[in-house]
Amino acid sequence: MKEKTPDLSLLNEGLIVADNPEVDSRPDARERGFFGPEEGVFNQHHLELLAYYRKAFEHYMLVTLRLDLIDQKIEASGLGFLPTYDLFLSRYEKETMLGLKHLYLMSDLHIERLSNSDLALLEELYAQSGSTVTQEALDLVERTYPELIKIHQVGGAPAEGDSYVSLIPATPGVHTDTLMIAFTNSPQYDNDGMYVPGDKYLKREEYLLAYLPKLQKELSAKIPVPVTLYLVDSSAPIYMFDDRGTWQGMNLIAPRS
Repeated sequence: MKEKTPDLSLLNEGLIVADNPEVDSRPDARERGFFGPEEGVFNQHHLELLAYYRKAFEHYMLVTLRLDLIDQKIEASGLGFLPTYDLFLSRYEKETMLGLKHLYLMSDLHIERLSNSDLALLEELYAQSGSTVTQEALDLVERTYPELIKIHQVGGAPAEGDSYVSLIPATPGVHTDTLMIAFTNSPQYDNDGMYVPGDKYLKREEYLLAYLPKLQKELSAKIPVPVTLYLVDSSAPIYMFDDRGTWQGMNLIAPRS
């Protein structure tokens, strides 16, 4: 059976421009004039360039990893997966231009690491096409994203020695060059903030804990960088899967009160 073509209608028509990215690990941005009058704040032009690159990056990953089919599989599980409540949306969910219900890309994109010629090309593509992702933009992403998603230590220094790096807060076993994808599982609450009886929240968690380790290996085989999948549970720590397919708890988000 022939696989359906990627659903590009999932991509937002315009750009979602972030207020400001995390800048602690972006020393190159300061040196290359990305900041505006206020220290540590990207100027509007480079915020728009970052948004354009992110849209092209999400387009590329949608097509390459068939993220739409993964989202559809989770939706079709019959377990009643819920989107993240607005109050608990991460900045990645707020900034994504990929309209998936149950997963989102969680890698920061460091466009300040682009070469002078590639940065000039990005500016030219954005000036010519506005929010439309062109084939030239996809080609640029394919060639450059492995360097742009690398995790650096706070202060910008690359990890030395092995292929792992500790983040703040500490994250065990994350490859420095990994593509991070988050999957969501929200419990159902009523208007009083109480669990809804009969909600299949635990069954949804069991489903993802069984599905994601295998999926992580499959996705890692499709691109030249390792893929790390996270189960973002708004009532518990984030779970991360290691290379053996077992999960580790990470306290990256506070549980709901």
